[in-house]
Amino acid sequence: MNVPQHIAIILDGNGRWAKAKGMPRNYGHAQGSKNVEKICEEAWRMGIKYLTVYAFQQKIGAARKMKLRLL
Repeated sequence: MNVPQHIAIILDGNGRWAKAKGMPRNYGHAQGSKNVEKICEEAWRMGIKYLTVYAFQQKIGAARKMKLRLL
């Protein structure tokens, strides 16, 4: 099996997932971080050399939006 050297994932929806289940947003973030840990371990086991994880907050202020644009 050909395994890619680099995989990138974008985290999205953990807070909304928790809210839909009647839980606080930070519960969703905690569960999401547990999933990222599992993904990292599995990627390592599979021989993936690089894993990039992007996490952006959905609701951000104007100053932070400007910083993101500069990136």
